[in-house]
Amino acid sequence: MIQVLTFLTTLINLVGLAICLCLGFYVVTRTLRSRVSWLAAFLLWSMTGFYLHNTMAIHVPVELNRDIMSKLYVGEGTFNRTRRRATRAMARAMQEMEQEAQKMAA
Repeated sequence: MIQVLTFLTTLINLVGLAICLCLGFYVVTRTLRSRVSWLAAFLLWSMTGFYLHNTMAIHVPVELNRDIMSKLYVGEGTFNRTRRRATRAMARAMQEMEQEAQKMAA
């Protein structure tokens, strides 16, 4: 069942990628000098990147935590502590970036 869902998701992502790519070129070739058409094309091309990213993310091999721990020669407690610390640091950095963006917008 998982293989069928993976196949369908990949197929839908590739179809979306192809449609966005073609529509972007279609819009640009119809009105070359219009700024709005170029913006629409860039939006469509960025959506192409989104679909490509999703397709590639599905096929990333999964590495289990125990495999990572054995490669790094660390215990489960150390691994989980380090992972929590890294998650908190990322959350803190994202919060600081959001606060700076709000200050600049105000």
